Amino acid sequence: CLALATAAPATTLLSLTNADFQTGGANTVPTGWTGGGDTLNNVVLYNSGGSIPAGVSVLGVKRANNWVQQSFLTSEATADTFDQFTVTFDSGWRNNTSPTRNLDIFFQIVDVSVTPDTAGFVLAEAEYDFPLTVPDNQRDVYRVIQTGNTVTMSYDNTLPSLAGNEIALRIITSDDTFNSFDPTGWVD
Repeated sequence: CLALATAAPATTLLSLTNADFQTGGANTVPTGWTGGGDTLNNVVLYNSGGSIPAGVSVLGVKRANNWVQQSFLTSEATADTFDQFTVTFDSGWRNNTSPTRNLDIFFQIVDVSVTPDTAGFVLAEAEYDFPLTVPDNQRDVYRVIQTGNTVTMSYDNTLPSLAGNEIALRIITSDDTFNSFDPTGWVD
């Protein structure tokens, strides 16, 4: 479950649809989110198999350069409203063998009022590196590895070009991430 807060000057919780990833079909982009990247449907819901408890879904992240994102309500936040965002989440692995390569994801605040190829598109980002340590090699078992992870992103929100621009939270796999399904990390 993602919890998103900002600092300005006091903590403000922002609304996201399906921030706990509980709505949507297995192996699809979560309801309320949009997806994209190099290989579509490589950041998707997992809600069955392994040790995922019944009725629980997580956001599986696999393969490089893939993402999901969701815009904030402009009544709650625009690019010039806040200068710092904090995301809290749990993370884990679903692996078929012990991970031997990196799995990194970035949480980003993106300006969806400009095109992705412009310098101002990614306003802020924070990297999360999945720990490579897992309990065993048991196939298709989902493991919780860290709870209460926190990443914080900051940027200069005083630039006149940001006034009123729509922003979104994006979760994207890094380009140095392994390029296979084995292993797959997840966040919730």
